[in-house]
Amino acid sequence: MKQPKSVVPPFSVLPWTNENGVTVLTVVGDLDFYTVRGLRWHLHELESTPSTVIVLDLARVSFIDSCGVGLLIFGSKRLAATGSEMKLAAMSSWTSDVLGRLGVLKLFEVFDTVENAITSSSSQLEMAPGGCEPLPNTRSC
Repeated sequence: MKQPKSVVPPFSVLPWTNENGVTVLTVVGDLDFYTVRGLRWHLHELESTPSTVIVLDLARVSFIDSCGVGLLIFGSKRLAATGSEMKLAAMSSWTSDVLGRLGVLKLFEVFDTVENAITSSSSQLEMAPGGCEPLPNTRSC
């Protein structure tokens, strides 16, 4: 008997967390009025974990409308209020162009790859809260 192929629905958010605690949300499909609820749910769940770094992998986003853009802005602000940070990674040229024309890209740290966003986040996690350099053998300034 053949194994069924894993099927990714037309829209999905695939979460995973690396060993440093960076959470990556891979967004697949159209991010629009009909689908923002799925990503909103994941971002809301992450609000309860303060000082989290979230990387949105947007490589597989095929379309984004004003509702999707609004969620990126609103979600980022809500996460920032809990001490968390949201980064955008691996956007298609179309998505990058849309967000750039709207002036939204300047609100985020944007990376060419998910790996670069994670690496950037890992080096920031080694710093003490507030961005100051920790004293030797401590986690505080």
